Amino acid sequence: MTRRLPYLLLLLSVLLGYQARAQVYERGWLVRTSGDTLRGEIENAFWEEAPTFVRYRPAGTEASQLLQAGRVRAFGFTGGRLFRRELLSLDQAAETRLQALPRGNHVVMKSDSVLAEVLLTGPAELLRVVLPGAVHYEVRRPGQPPLPLSERKYLVENKSGGTWSIVDGNNYRNQLALYFADCPAAS
Repeated sequence: MTRRLPYLLLLLSVLLGYQARAQVYERGWLVRTSGDTLRGEIENAFWEEAPTFVRYRPAGTEASQLLQAGRVRAFGFTGGRLFRRELLSLDQAAETRLQALPRGNHVVMKSDSVLAEVLLTGPAELLRVVLPGAVHYEVRRPGQPPLPLSERKYLVENKSGGTWSIVDGNNYRNQLALYFADCPAAS
């Protein structure tokens, strides 16, 4: 055991060093659901999926506060990403994981309040939410209903029978062409 102790201590220090390095705080702002705006530092967890919590601290030397996503209206980093609580129509049947692909193309829309990443603002707005199995987008523009888009794949039975093929169900280009048909620049 005494011969293994230096190796265990080395392993522990590497793991702790990795943990400390993984926590990156950046200048930003946060709006609580109560309307309070906080300015300080937010832990950038480099989210792929919608955040379930946000870590905030007023200054670098102060203790951080853990805020559940349901208590956050919006937050953003001074130099980059912006997340905002939105009520989005999300396709619960959208799937891309091979082991969970549905047989046939099914759409099950359900509204959900999520912290969506705002990818684009201006005359048109583009929001993104990543859920297990699929990436969801919503395009918005004045005078038009929102356009929900979902990454999807599904299985179809081959004509010969007995075998199934994976079909890419994304049709973003055609859906966007119809949505922006009145805008030649976007088309």
